Amino acid sequence: MKPLRSAAAAVSILAVPVALAFAQAPAKPHSSSAPAPAHTAPARPAPKPGAAASSGSAERLDGIAAVVNDDVILESDVEEQLYLFVQQARIRPDSTMVDSMRKEVLDQLVDFRLVVAEAKRQGLTLNANDQKLIAQQADESLKQTKGRFQSDTEYQQALQRDNTTEAKLREKYKSDLTEQLLAQRLRDKQLPRHPVTQADAEAYFKANPGKFPKKPAEFKMQVIQIPPTADSVADQKARAKAMDVKKRLQAGERFAKVAADVSEDENTARSGGDLGFLPRGALDVSLDQQVADAKLNTLVGPVRSSAGWHLFEVLERDTLRSAAGRDSLDPRGQPMPNRIGR
Repeated sequence: MKPLRSAAAAVSILAVPVALAFAQAPAKPHSSSAPAPAHTAPARPAPKPGAAASSGSAERLDGIAAVVNDDVILESDVEEQLYLFVQQARIRPDSTMVDSMRKEVLDQLVDFRLVVAEAKRQGLTLNANDQKLIAQQADESLKQTKGRFQSDTEYQQALQRDNTTEAKLREKYKSDLTEQLLAQRLRDKQLPRHPVTQADAEAYFKANPGKFPKKPAEFKMQVIQIPPTADSVADQKARAKAMDVKKRLQAGERFAKVAADVSEDENTARSGGDLGFLPRGALDVSLDQQVADAKLNTLVGPVRSSAGWHLFEVLERDTLRSAAGRDSLDPRGQPMPNRIGR
């Protein structure tokens, strides 16, 4: 991979640590004035990382990547956000991937500028608490930036190389955070959140079953396992042991303690018998249906499976509940799942 830092498109080592990644539009601190009706004008593409400087000069003037209303997106803005993303994602893209990522960064910067412009056009503002929070976050960002240098001397030298000061850097961070919060305010205004009750969710699910992926209901259970043996006499002894364990549980001993004492399966013994949530079909066929039919918090067994003798309790069913608190059943009489596509 070619280096992202170059003379033609220098990436500041004071790059804004609050910059957003690809999942959100990266912010830029060069806001100018209240926007006119939205329009963008693409400029010549940003130089590729590693491009040579012009005519022997070590530096050149920054280029314009795009114009959004009265605002300008500089080539260095694109390179800075690209550099930050690559660093944070810890990837080593090849030159083709870098070109694709650079275009995506520019597109997101343009989108972000349009969102901020619209927020300003609608007169959205921040209150005193917002300003206080922004100031605190800007100070924290400045602290993180200084922490990336071995000494204060190196930090001051970096400020000089970038032709800035600590005060200007703090204002840059505050500007970024302000615009990000304005954009968030616009999104909240345009897409307000409406709380949905369990009854509303269940009604929508029942009315639109085809919109949800199919997933079997899950069961949270705890189990004590006595492994099988080839000898039928020994197997009866194993069942007798399971019956003795059942009597201990019925006498009031805690399930987890008894499981740790007697379960011959190392994993279930270590966890006190807790298997967590399991989907239908995860257990032996002879156990699966009995688990599905079992009443909650009711001791069942001993039950024989290919894994031995079992005593178990179903603690919870992860299913869609009716208004009465009971499992909602599908046309086959099976509990309908609650955690869709998890």
